[in-house]
Amino acid sequence: MQADPPGNNFASAHRQRDSVRNINLFMAAVRVVAWERTSVIFPGQWEGTIADGREIYIRHRFDRLGFGIGADLAGALANYTTVGERPSVHQYGFMKDSEMITAMQDLGVSFENAERRGAPCEEY
Repeated sequence: MQADPPGNNFASAHRQRDSVRNINLFMAAVRVVAWERTSVIFPGQWEGTIADGREIYIRHRFDRLGFGIGADLAGALANYTTVGERPSVHQYGFMKDSEMITAMQDLGVSFENAERRGAPCEEY
């Protein structure tokens, strides 16, 4: 990819906007059918299964939210990418399960009728 000329942020802004749009289109097709929190300490980590049978891995660390999707957990970890900042209002950056769901729904991921495995974690 060719670099923008000095002082020209227009092309960069459009590439970034298109990248975000592509992520949102992709995420709108993701429906989580089962999930569980796998770490009650930091970082917050969740694993689950999406409607097409693939695995999803979600992590919140240092106020950054990210996810990966793969055929299995190893593939989901290999495909992990940070999708943006999601500052926590809690001490040490803790993210409640309900906040993770809201954050992922903001990206277009559906948790409707998803089975929660394990105990809910709403406090640290």
